[in-house]
Amino acid sequence: SSYSEPKPQAKVFIAKKDQATSELLGKNPDRQEFAAIFDLLGKTQKVKRRGPGKARPFTFFTFRLGYFNDLDMPIVRNSMLDMQGVTVKILDSIEADPQQSGYSSLVRIDSMIFTPSAGNVFRSLAGGRGGFLLPTLGLWSEEEEFGLVNLDSCFEENQRRLEAGQKPLYPDMRSLRASAEQSQKAAQDLFDRWENFFSNLVRSQFSANIELFPDAKEDEGTVLKFKLVSRFEPLPPEYYVGPASVIAFDFILQGRKSEKVDGALKKAIDEAESEVILAAHTKLEEEYEIDDVSYQLSSGAEDITSFQKKNLVTRLIMPDKHFLSENVRLGLIDMSAGNKSFVNQVPMFSFLPKQNRLEPSFSLITAMAALDSGTEKPEKSYVDAMYKELERICPMVASGTFYGPMVILDRVLPVDKYGRLFIKYLGSTQKNRYKRPAIPSVSFFECFSEDHLKKFSTDASPQAKNRLARAHRRTLDDGGGKEGKVVLAGPFELSDFDFYPTPMSMRTPYTIQSEPLMGIEIHANSVLNILEKCYLKHPSNSHTIFALIVTALILGILLDFLSPLTGGLVTLAFMYGIGWYASYSYNELGQVFYFSALVICYPVIWCLATLTNYIRQRVRAQNTKNMFSRFVAADVVQYMLENPELVKPGGQKVELTIFFSDVAGFTSISEALTPEELVVLLNEYLGAMTDLLFEYGGTLDKFIGDAVMAFWNYPKEQEDHAERACLCALAMQRKIHELQLGWAARGLPNVSARAGLNTAGVVVGYMGSNKAQMNFTCMGDGVNLASRLEGANKEYGTAMMVSDATYQRAKNKVTARFLDFLAVKGKKEPVKVYELVCEKGKEPPDWEELHQMYDNAIQLHLDRKWDEAIAAFEQILARWPDDGPSATYLHRCHEYIQNPPPEGWDGRYILTHK
Repeated sequence: SSYSEPKPQAKVFIAKKDQATSELLGKNPDRQEFAAIFDLLGKTQKVKRRGPGKARPFTFFTFRLGYFNDLDMPIVRNSMLDMQGVTVKILDSIEADPQQSGYSSLVRIDSMIFTPSAGNVFRSLAGGRGGFLLPTLGLWSEEEEFGLVNLDSCFEENQRRLEAGQKPLYPDMRSLRASAEQSQKAAQDLFDRWENFFSNLVRSQFSANIELFPDAKEDEGTVLKFKLVSRFEPLPPEYYVGPASVIAFDFILQGRKSEKVDGALKKAIDEAESEVILAAHTKLEEEYEIDDVSYQLSSGAEDITSFQKKNLVTRLIMPDKHFLSENVRLGLIDMSAGNKSFVNQVPMFSFLPKQNRLEPSFSLITAMAALDSGTEKPEKSYVDAMYKELERICPMVASGTFYGPMVILDRVLPVDKYGRLFIKYLGSTQKNRYKRPAIPSVSFFECFSEDHLKKFSTDASPQAKNRLARAHRRTLDDGGGKEGKVVLAGPFELSDFDFYPTPMSMRTPYTIQSEPLMGIEIHANSVLNILEKCYLKHPSNSHTIFALIVTALILGILLDFLSPLTGGLVTLAFMYGIGWYASYSYNELGQVFYFSALVICYPVIWCLATLTNYIRQRVRAQNTKNMFSRFVAADVVQYMLENPELVKPGGQKVELTIFFSDVAGFTSISEALTPEELVVLLNEYLGAMTDLLFEYGGTLDKFIGDAVMAFWNYPKEQEDHAERACLCALAMQRKIHELQLGWAARGLPNVSARAGLNTAGVVVGYMGSNKAQMNFTCMGDGVNLASRLEGANKEYGTAMMVSDATYQRAKNKVTARFLDFLAVKGKKEPVKVYELVCEKGKEPPDWEELHQMYDNAIQLHLDRKWDEAIAAFEQILARWPDDGPSATYLHRCHEYIQNPPPEGWDGRYILTHK
């Protein structure tokens, strides 16, 4: 995603041995074609102009006076004679930053005279946009100054030295003669250019135009405009295209063929005016015999020691010695596969232990030769500086202590310890998603010399002849062809198996191109990296680890305080931020940053933090629940945890069955025991009662001293809440009888308890202060009635009393008998109440007889037949002397005889005490 739209690379030019060339030739290009390529690319060509020339105007310069705000124009601050741009602006603030808004100028000069672009006046007047070439005019020796060589004098000097037993000054006179002839031809071409220049200059018509407040769009802000214009006559029919600066040939010229073919190729290479780079490569073999072209080398993937341990030998495959001359340099074309077999780096050198030297790679030597052949000749040779640097670092490479970089004059190559340079891919010859190639290219047949093309045009088809006739259109184009370029020639057919997967072809949403890159395209990108100084530093593991530790700690701390949703958004922000930093590091800092580990780590941290917080919350909630369950019911605690927003003062009206129980005679018991014994007794009693309460699904409201308050049907809804409450009260009585046996054995008092139950609609919720303390409880008249019923048991000598509302809902499960129409204290209206006896089906043996006799006695009481009622109750007490309700009614009947109730009495009894 960091790859931006490719810019056309004007310094590099690729010649492709592709399918188109093979089809036109009817065969694979061979050394004859290679010789034709060197003839065309390595020499100056006189090219006929396509079509007749036309007269056209040429603006020497434009002077504008005004106020301008063109921030995108180049800024040139030196004199007109030295300027390298096309625009001069005299500024109102010379130190101002041209990238800041509001930057302006008062004077603007647009010049086409001195610029090196394809449109300057010298190129136009000298015969087109082919360039104002200054070729070599002759040959010279150490003793001679620059000038043409006198061939006769050279021959005589050679003879004199040979007769004196000295080394001849010119060993190969045939080559010297050919070079002299080529030099003379180049000199004649130069004279032709100067003739074109001056003839056009003399025939040109000059005019000066002055305008005040011009209204053209490009003149916005202009007050005064002055233009010097010349009208040129039609350009001459021919122009010159100079040689390529470097020809890097990615074919290994191994072995010899026919003398004629090899001789033609050698001659083309020797006569090339360009720097020539020939390819060599290494081959790993398990052998031990070392000849003059087989050396033990290190690979870019492993160090020397490991190779020596394996006893492996790397064979150096070189061009035939016949093609090696002084103007030819060698470069190793070995590739280095990186992560996931993608080629993302190229070795800059290989180590030769036998000769104890480093050999430069194809890309490195090509780039250094290109820098030496530039228009601005450096004081020191880049090639010489390269060999000195290789010599300097060779001992470190041999000992394994080299960690980069390589420093070659002003080029600092950030190579790793194996000498590999990370490639910043600038593009290829293919049309990618931006619909245009970044590196210009032509087929091999477009680089053949004119004579060689004619050989194939004779027997070619009409369509092929048409293509061959236009073959040089791009190669010798005036301004876009081979002149001054670094031309890399290499295989481009799939049958050559010289293609590699690269990051550009990696399948992602941002895939640049679907096809892999050819080896020569990878070398071209490497050369461009060196020429443009757009290096990529190797990723630093320590950098990644540091960023991982720091950002992971920060994210982990943040996620500990955030909700999962907010934490997820923060995690996405971290992922976006690290992606942005990786892009910034790649594009702006030239540093590859491995951020995939961080992108994977952040979601993992979020998952772990979320899981940890969840477990922590669960443990905290469980601890809270366990702690609060000691004070309130577990259901209430769970309700609080599930509905924290409801934990505030307030409540809702719900039908509950409320339960009150109290220890009978607790004051006497507390006086008879020590405080410690009383605490033990109460804990056993209340613990047993609470366990039964939770067993039957009740909600513990509170302990009030020795009293227990509870309710059913909240927070869990229970349709049988009345039945549960009654069954729980009966179970409590049974449990108390069991506890009494243990207490008696330990000498503790006999403890009994009374209970009151009522079913009514009451308000339940959190009662208290939002700032201080709240209690989860229920309130209402129904709660008060349940409390009064518990106390009313003393009046009737019973243990459990329930209201009619409770009994009607539980009568299918429990057995009870009518007690009274009771008006408890604080209430005027009577409530029908019952004594809770037992579960249905577990009645005492004589219960039916007692219940029938009791009902008859109650009816006599309600009919105001006091004497008969007294007799009935005495009869009951005679058989069941402990029947508390009968004793109560017997006493009450005696009182009614003395003080009968008023007329209209409905049987109610008003309880005047709690």
